[in-house]
Amino acid sequence: MANYKPLPSAEYLREVFDYDEETGLLNWSAKSKSSWRENPIRGNLTGQRYKVKLDKNTWFVHRIIWKMQTGQEPPPILDHADGDVTNNRMGNLRPATPSQNSQNTSMLLSRGVSKLRGVFPTGTGKWQAQIQKDKVSVYLGTYNTPEEAHVMYRIAASKLFKEFFRGDF
Repeated sequence: MANYKPLPSAEYLREVFDYDEETGLLNWSAKSKSSWRENPIRGNLTGQRYKVKLDKNTWFVHRIIWKMQTGQEPPPILDHADGDVTNNRMGNLRPATPSQNSQNTSMLLSRGVSKLRGVFPTGTGKWQAQIQKDKVSVYLGTYNTPEEAHVMYRIAASKLFKEFFRGDF
C-alpha cells in the first residue's frame, strides 16, 4: 500500500483550487490565477485531470478533492466507483482496500494468456479459475474452456467484492 505524504491544509487547498461538484473538475481558483506572480503555483492540471503539481509536490487530484470536501486526510486508497479515474465527483470516490481497488479495474488491462481475469491455462489443455483477496489466493476449479473458468471467477468475485465487483469484464 502506498504511503502518501500529508496534503496541505483543506483551507489552503480551497484557496488555491475551485472544485465543481457537478462535473468533478478541479481548477485553479480565480484568486490563485490573479496572484500568480506574488505566490506562484508551479505547474498545471494535466489534460486528464489526474495529477497536479502544487508547491513543488505532485498530488493526485482525487486526493485533493477528498481533503477539500471532507476536511480530512484521504484514506490510503480511494477508489473510483465507476472505474473512471477522471470522474472525481465525491459520490464516485470511496475508501477501499487494496483487493477492492484492484477488483474495480478495467478489463482493458492485460490479464495474461487468457485475457480473462482470474483464468489461467493449466498446461494440460484445461483452464483454472482462481481469485485473490487480501493476498490470499483461492482455487476455484479446473474447466474445459476459459469461458467456463471465467464464469466461476465472476460468481466468486461478485460474492467476495460485492459493490466493488465490476460486471463489465
